[in-house]
Amino acid sequence: MINFQVVILACSDGRQLYPLTLGGAVECLLPVGLRPALSYPLQVVQDAGLSDAIVVVAGEQAASSVKSWLAQQQAPSGIHCKVITIPEGGNDIDGLAAALAAVTTDIVVVMDTGVITDVSLRALVCSHYVGSAVATVALIKRKASASKNTKPGKAPKHVDYTAVDDVHSRLLFYASEPEALKDVQVPRSVLKHSMKLSITTDYIDTHLYVFSRPVFSVLEGKSNMQSVQRDLLPFLVRHQFVVPLKEEQARASSKLAPSSSEQGTNGDTNGDLRHGEFHLDTFMIEGGEYCARIRSVQTYADMNKELASPELCSRLVGVQSTKQDSYVHQTVELGNKATIASSCMVGEGTQVGDRSSIKRAVIGKKCRIGNNVKIINSVLLDGVKVGDSCHVQNSVIGAGSIIGDQATLRDCQVGPDQTIPHEAECRDEVLPRPQE
Repeated sequence: MINFQVVILACSDGRQLYPLTLGGAVECLLPVGLRPALSYPLQVVQDAGLSDAIVVVAGEQAASSVKSWLAQQQAPSGIHCKVITIPEGGNDIDGLAAALAAVTTDIVVVMDTGVITDVSLRALVCSHYVGSAVATVALIKRKASASKNTKPGKAPKHVDYTAVDDVHSRLLFYASEPEALKDVQVPRSVLKHSMKLSITTDYIDTHLYVFSRPVFSVLEGKSNMQSVQRDLLPFLVRHQFVVPLKEEQARASSKLAPSSSEQGTNGDTNGDLRHGEFHLDTFMIEGGEYCARIRSVQTYADMNKELASPELCSRLVGVQSTKQDSYVHQTVELGNKATIASSCMVGEGTQVGDRSSIKRAVIGKKCRIGNNVKIINSVLLDGVKVGDSCHVQNSVIGAGSIIGDQATLRDCQVGPDQTIPHEAECRDEVLPRPQE
């Protein structure tokens, strides 16, 4: 059996999920499918047969909240988590560097805390091991082309540019930028290795990786690195396949085994990697497996609603649909003629008033829904109160917020503990508005 450890990175500063992270709400503990987001990575750790995980959290307050949640035994049973705290504002690379001291195996799985998946970590690690790679990147095919929402002649934004060797599944090119790239630069060494290169935006980097231990040595001398996506992976891709000819011939039969790399010829693993004695592989996630990552309020809402489907509710959330292909906790109180359509989730202790309807929505714990309310295609976090005759559509409402009677919200994002006045008409709003 291949030994490996898992490092879960919770290093986000919360800006990507504004306004849901206002007031000290910890991003990795926000509920997805009525469960804290962090519980999903821990679940795949347990499914892999592991008993421990390393969780890296940025900021003392966030780390304290995570430790408190773990102490309440809300994590999957049998999983021991070592929580490592890095300074607030720390990035992915800071988190990886901090995790080094706790890593004792030669292979490490690194995943973002926003990743929700049922991909087998053991299958991923086995692929990495068999391929003798120093890094393996899990990719999944886009549901729709990146050019679909891009003006003709313009480069798409928020995409990953990849080129994969179809024969050996090696990652030959990688670039990930939030802005549109007008041009890409392909290392000459890669072109020499593969004369046929097809760069595409059809695949998404899932933020699920496997690294052999020598990769961490690169971080020790690269203080300018901040991101696995934008710094570490491009660096590794650029420096593969560049062994000088004589050295390549002399070592053609050797592999980059972690034990030999740690010792090296002169004790400098960094030097070995930078001279190209390695390659990167990819792991393609098939259509039958689920893998998505929270990266914005919109994707947060989308993933909540996806997990409300009967199949994913059972496979990933771990609960069975109860009424009309929806999950409704047994403590939920439904008023006269209140209806809950299919693919919904309603949490413990929630009350739904007379003649109210809920469609394609996820409602958290201990919410109070008034009479004659319509909630459509929305996500309400725990403790939200909705007054009588309200209409909430395509919106995300933060925990503890209050919506006054007869208010209408369409396409809105509302932070925690906000109050929406009676009869308010809100459309395409973020509340409270971000400060300039």
